[in-house]
Amino acid sequence: MSARLLSKGLFAKAPSSRELAGRGRLPFVLLFVLALGLLPADLARAGLFGDRFDFALIGDLPYTPEDLTRFDRLIDDVNRQRPRVEWVLHVGDIRGGGKVPCSDEILTGRFALMQRFARAFVLTPGDNDYLDCRNADPRERLAFLRGLFYPKPGRTTGARPMAVESQSRQAGFEAFVENVLWVRSDVVFATFHALGVDRAPDPYPDLTATRNAAAVAWIAEAFARARAIGAKGVFLATQVDPWVVTGPPGVARMLCRDPAGGESPCLARRGGIDPIYDVLEQGAAGFG
Repeated sequence: MSARLLSKGLFAKAPSSRELAGRGRLPFVLLFVLALGLLPADLARAGLFGDRFDFALIGDLPYTPEDLTRFDRLIDDVNRQRPRVEWVLHVGDIRGGGKVPCSDEILTGRFALMQRFARAFVLTPGDNDYLDCRNADPRERLAFLRGLFYPKPGRTTGARPMAVESQSRQAGFEAFVENVLWVRSDVVFATFHALGVDRAPDPYPDLTATRNAAAVAWIAEAFARARAIGAKGVFLATQVDPWVVTGPPGVARMLCRDPAGGESPCLARRGGIDPIYDVLEQGAAGFG
């Protein structure tokens, strides 16, 4: 596999497993994909895939009207990679915060734009897409977003939709059409809807609680599926950054050293996703 990362206009190709032959094949779990520009390369360096395939990873685009022209070029670039790019995965924030309204017109326009991708398109929502909309009810905006981007649960959108498993088929999580799972080359891919909530008190505790309950159940399902099929890896994608400082733990430790020599305060659990840490830790440990 070579993962093509497309984030904020960057285009990077990770080495393929063939190019990395001889470096060993180690069990690998990628817990979060946050469009940081680092993790997909780590995935490829692990050399765990037996056959090569490509997908595109995008996040936090397009924010502003000025981004739309660049995003059009990015779509053309991705489409030129077909048939090797098998799906496009967007980790949320398809509009800017206060700069672009959360209107039906804007969201419908973003959906139409994403349908220009020549392959399957998968989106996990971001906070900008409904939660942080000004002068709008986030519950109503989320319902609109779900109806627009997930019209057929169990099937993606895009020019060539692909079949996926939808959490909406599980009792108690019927609303969560956005949480999906699929398997490619003995790797379990899954998206889970999770957002950081840094305001206190939480203005929408009901949304946070139901979102986290669904995420915990779906993460557990992904790891259970991986163990059941003897998967080579687990690839979980979400919008939320699990740390206050953006980046992997090693980067956070360098940027936020505790003067007393203890654990970096930047690695403290983030508000709004507290239940998710335990299931990720347990899932990763159980998977090996």
